[in-house]
Amino acid sequence: MDSINLRLFFVYSLFFLLSACGSSIADVTDSRLVLGATNPAGPSSDLASLTGRFVGLDSKTKNLESFEGKPVVLVFAQDLCSDCYDEHEAWIGSLKDSKLAPENVHIITVLVGATNADATAWQKDVKAPWTVGIDNKLALYKSYFGDAFGTPALVVGVPGKGVQYKHIGITKRTKVEEFTGAWE
Repeated sequence: MDSINLRLFFVYSLFFLLSACGSSIADVTDSRLVLGATNPAGPSSDLASLTGRFVGLDSKTKNLESFEGKPVVLVFAQDLCSDCYDEHEAWIGSLKDSKLAPENVHIITVLVGATNADATAWQKDVKAPWTVGIDNKLALYKSYFGDAFGTPALVVGVPGKGVQYKHIGITKRTKVEEFTGAWE
């Protein structure tokens, strides 16, 4: 009987781990979540005026206000989420120079529930050429998505227009570029 309980524990543990990844949210991955009644809880103003913060890999608090003048793509990921890794790998592979972030858009990846060491290792593994930070208490994540949880998740903000797109699940670069313009 103990071996059956142990197997059930492993099955439930695996299910719990995978449920946080975007691929398990089939009903949400293709939906466009824009501001309005059907949108998860989140801000309704321009990104430049938000007070959202995350911790950078240098252990300093970063304010979203400092990322101004260009569209902002705020990506929430987890270090053990294969969909998060795949999304970033596809985006990085599509850049003209995979070692340089696009000049006309701020891309920020925030690892939720991660330690600084985990985020640093993740950035090196993924080779993300843009800002990476952590949101270990999910405060920033919840300010955009409330209690709806899944990764990857992203928010696109455009100066003067505010939040234009919120999505839980893998998002192709071409979809993001509908709001940010082509990445250069």
